[in-house]
Amino acid sequence: HAGKNFRAISVAWEKNYCAILTDKSIRCWSGGMTSMGKSGKTQKKDLAGTFVKVLGSMWAGCGLRDTGVLVCWGAAEKQIPPEAMPGLKDVENGGKSTYCGLDDKGSLWCWGSTPELLSPPKGEYVSVALGKTHGCAVRRDGEMVCWGQSDKGALSIPSLEAPDKAPGS
Repeated sequence: HAGKNFRAISVAWEKNYCAILTDKSIRCWSGGMTSMGKSGKTQKKDLAGTFVKVLGSMWAGCGLRDTGVLVCWGAAEKQIPPEAMPGLKDVENGGKSTYCGLDDKGSLWCWGSTPELLSPPKGEYVSVALGKTHGCAVRRDGEMVCWGQSDKGALSIPSLEAPDKAPGS
């Protein structure tokens, strides 16, 4: 049963798929422009090791090992974070091939090809999420901060005050 060998999946642009298998290795496959850096017919990539997270993007992919080491391929291979970066506890992707990772001290590290995402505010964070040209992160004290392009209100953080009326009423 091929469908019962998966722990996690990442679906990206143009029919790109990467999964963590039950043995914690990674398998990627595609029928379009691939995260393996190739185009055309179905492509496949396998990575051995113990992975806890996998991310695919338009022309790249990355897997986070249980040791905090990030392994990347495709276009992301040339964008691997600086060697001085400590081990990661989480990583997210956005834009065409941009990544932000959190280390165990809560520092946020961003790198890749989307300039709007590369300069997050300083601070200690517990989570991060990225869009096409903006990102948001939650600080340890619960404050949410956003950065990047805001042409469609992407950086607006809603108030948690009780609304006067429920939506649609």
